[in-house]
Amino acid sequence: MPTTLTKSVKLKDQSTQAGVRAIGVGAFNSTNRIVTTPTGVTDLATYFPATSIARLEVKNTTTNYVETGISGGDNRNVGYNGAITVFFSEPKGAELEIANLMTQLTKYENVIFLEYYDGTVKAIGSQNGALASAPIYNSGGTIGDFKGGQITINTMEADLSSLYILTGDALTDYATALKTYV
Repeated sequence: MPTTLTKSVKLKDQSTQAGVRAIGVGAFNSTNRIVTTPTGVTDLATYFPATSIARLEVKNTTTNYVETGISGGDNRNVGYNGAITVFFSEPKGAELEIANLMTQLTKYENVIFLEYYDGTVKAIGSQNGALASAPIYNSGGTIGDFKGGQITINTMEADLSSLYILTGDALTDYATALKTYV
């Protein structure tokens, strides 16, 4: 089947600040996967009830999610490997909290919600689960050094994350699903 694009696309203005400001972490369930529509994800409550997603603010040191297309030339299958490295700043006395956070993230598959500075929220790992790996703890060596944890989250999905942007009621569902800060 030939490519049939339905319209031309003009490049829009850039947002003032790029990057991810926070991530939401919810449990991955392979039997109850998020469904996307032509307008993005419009329902999230079916998958994540109230107070089921932990929101983790991350240090923005050019925190971005990069997806790389992979294709099987013989059968024309396409998929996307994604990766994001996030940094959790450690306030004084929070060593155990950061250690426990990093341990929990590396033990289970999750669905990760990327909250961008421009207000966009996308789900990654919603199809096959996101895996956190390569935890690194940095104690900092001098004034101004980063102190805290960093972790890399990897995905391997059939679709681009942009298809899993939260729209309409899904944004309200997301806000309802967030756990309160302690």
